Amino acid sequence: MFIGRDNELKGLSEKLNNDRFESIVIYGRRRIGKTELIKEAIKNLNCASIYFECKLSFLNENLIDFNNEVNRILNCDFDSIPLKKYLSFYLIILEKKKLF
Repeated sequence: MFIGRDNELKGLSEKLNNDRFESIVIYGRRRIGKTELIKEAIKNLNCASIYFECKLSFLNENLIDFNNEVNRILNCDFDSIPLKKYLSFYLIILEKKKLF
């Protein structure tokens, strides 16, 4: 249940749904609902969205999990592409975004 963050949710949703390229910083003390705010905001997006939270693990494990999440959400297959860095993954997504 998401209660009491209507102003923050409205502002974040407006930023996420506009056509501008912007960076959004969300900060605050631990355990005050930052992650839930993000999850709630992406429910109202006008496009496909990917929420991925890295584990405290090796980069390659997080990259594999991220790859699987992208495949699941965008219904595509990047499994055959050897990904060594997140940057290469983002570049591939940008190159292929016309397919989505």
